[in-house]
Amino acid sequence: IRSQALLTDTIAATHLGYTFAAPLKRQGFTNLGDLAQLPIPFQSTGIMTKRSFINSSPEVVEKVLRGIVGSMAFIAQPATPTGLLH
Repeated sequence: IRSQALLTDTIAATHLGYTFAAPLKRQGFTNLGDLAQLPIPFQSTGIMTKRSFINSSPEVVEKVLRGIVGSMAFIAQPATPTGLLH
């Protein structure tokens, strides 16, 4: 859906996995970065919603985003015991 949205100018940018990014790159789209090639750790969590939901339930959106960011920060902490992650 996101690659189709790029093709129809519905959105200007998005995060895509290689399966969808490679054909778009061949069609002339700009790839801002290949996370598999960058020397940085990354978490590939994607989330999307409709603007109407954001407008009608901003507190839910904020809580979900805080939860995702908080969990990624917790996992990235060197002091996090690996047993908690399994």
